[in-house]
Parts: sequence; structure tokens; C-alpha cells
Amino acid sequence: MKNTILFLMLLCCTQIWAQQQNIQGTVYTEGNIPIPFLEIRILDTSQNYQQSVATDSLGNFEIITDQSEIILDINDDFHQPLQQQISVEDQKNELTLYLIPLEEQLTELTISVKRPKVKQKIDRMVFDVENSSLSNLNTWEI
Repeated sequence: MKNTILFLMLLCCTQIWAQQQNIQGTVYTEGNIPIPFLEIRILDTSQNYQQSVATDSLGNFEIITDQSEIILDINDDFHQPLQQQISVEDQKNELTLYLIPLEEQLTELTISVKRPKVKQKIDRMVFDVENSSLSNLNTWEI
């Protein structure tokens, strides 16, 4: 009697563990460059948040889930957002995701440099009066 109860308990536990499935993958950008430390949100089919995982330094990630269908949601500041629905049971190979970088073009770039007003030299201190209120005065008034 004890053996049958023990057997049934072990059978139930293995079925609970058997429902968890593992998905592995890598996230790349253009030129097959892996994206490190990127947050991937896992949503169910109703768009409800389930969990988050992060890629490692080589862009690899691992998801352990008990759902049959999940949605991977990637949204960061440097790439276009990506939402991809995945059937967990059909996923046999490693998953590969490619993100498209956001490009921002500057219309105009202006660089302005001003000389320092005060310079310390070895034997003296030099004060540059150019572009200051003292530039309108003569030498005696300064």
C-alpha cells in the first residue's frame, strides 16, 4: 500500500516537471553582432506579463515556461520594437532574433570654441580681454 502511494506521488511530480519547457536563443543586430544585457519580456497570448529574462554578454537567453504559446516582447531605446509569437511545443531548434537599430540623423552640427580668459604661465598670469567688456577700454583704463 505504501509503495503504490509513493509511486503515485512520484508520477504526479514528474508530470508537473514535464510541463515546463525550455527555449534557448540568441539576439543579434545587423552584421550578426550579439546584443548583450537586453531585457526580453515574456507575455501570454492575452498580452499579460509573465516574466522577464535578460541576454548574457554573448546575447544568449533561456526561457523556462509552462505555457504552450508565448509572445516575446523586446523594446529598448536603440532598436526597433519586436513582438514575436512562439509556439513552445514546435520550438525544437535554438531561436535566433534579429533587431533593427534605430537611426537618428542630425540636421546640423555646430562646434564653437572660445579661448580661455585667464592663462597661467610660469612667470605671469595672462588675461585675455578679447570678447569681454574690457575690450572697449584702452590700456590706461584697464
